[in-house]
Amino acid sequence: FPKYKLIRFEMVNILFFSKLYVAISSKNTGSILLKYDTSYLTKKEINDLKLSLNKVVKANNEKRHQE
Repeated sequence: FPKYKLIRFEMVNILFFSKLYVAISSKNTGSILLKYDTSYLTKKEINDLKLSLNKVVKANNEKRHQE
């Protein structure tokens, strides 16, 4: 999915499992929730992923408020 469609994300840790939930905007339904397994990622990779996604979400929110 393109970066500009990213609305929000959430990381969920349950014992040994880690999941990433990503909400993206959609023309037809408003938003779609995508689920990714991130159990195989190291803590550093997860932190880098969070930083990157936070930047994209922040930039997208600023663009939406300007329009």
